[in-house]
Amino acid sequence: MADIFNKFCSVFSQSCPVVSTKDSNEKSWPKLKFLPLLLDPYRFFVDVFSGFLGLAFLFGCLMSLVSCLSGFHFICTLQSEVGDFHCSSSVSLYLADFILKLGIGVWFLVCYLRLISGDKLSLNLIFRPGRRFFKTFLTVVGFLSLFIFPIISFSYLVSRQPNPDWRIEVTVFAFFFVLFIIPLFGLRLLSLLAESALGSSGLSWKEIWRRTSGSNLKILISLFFMLMIFVYLSGSLSGSYVGTAGAHPLYIAFMSEFIYDFLILMATAWLAGLSYSLKLFLTGEKCNE
Repeated sequence: MADIFNKFCSVFSQSCPVVSTKDSNEKSWPKLKFLPLLLDPYRFFVDVFSGFLGLAFLFGCLMSLVSCLSGFHFICTLQSEVGDFHCSSSVSLYLADFILKLGIGVWFLVCYLRLISGDKLSLNLIFRPGRRFFKTFLTVVGFLSLFIFPIISFSYLVSRQPNPDWRIEVTVFAFFFVLFIIPLFGLRLLSLLAESALGSSGLSWKEIWRRTSGSNLKILISLFFMLMIFVYLSGSLSGSYVGTAGAHPLYIAFMSEFIYDFLILMATAWLAGLSYSLKLFLTGEKCNE
């Protein structure tokens, strides 16, 4: 099945850069193709599926353990009776839970990117993340911080009183519209995730920006497709627990949390595959494979 899927994906490959006739050192970069970008994350996922299962089991257990200790189980968000476990409402515990699970997710991201790049992982390498982990963690925080601008814009627009002067209204909405689309432009730098986890390819931000020109919509649709799959799977998981009678025992809470974290790690793997696909395109590696 994996071979059939890979053969299907191989029909759609990125175009290779060609050397310019004016300057033998200058390469004319092709446009990013949509279908390879859409299929590559799942192709990488199928190629290393057994390795992914091992990593997902390890990091999924760690994330579930953090949720059990902090009291923020997946099942606590559902309208059901509280069982033999604690559901917390503390803001400080929620922040601690989020930061710890974010760190574990980034740890998984680094390991998975090394896996799909061809590195052989061992327990020694997995439990020694090194500087790559901290660099990738800062990169992820940087991407997440881009969404602060839309959140601030939305909060302000909801709470503000309209101004009777239409010119002021147009100016305000134009300004906050720019803040809304800032994360969309940040998507063109998504390859920095793979760069930070696997080592720099030597490309500057300016070169990455130039070579991904006109690719915002393609990257956005690829991410939207991943999001739809995740929402469907997580919604199906939620639906299987809503309305169940009786209190849930602790092992049910742990298993439901583990399944939910497994879905999060699967989506993280797809995101890592998208970043790695962009990295390969930007560096011209394996563009015909």
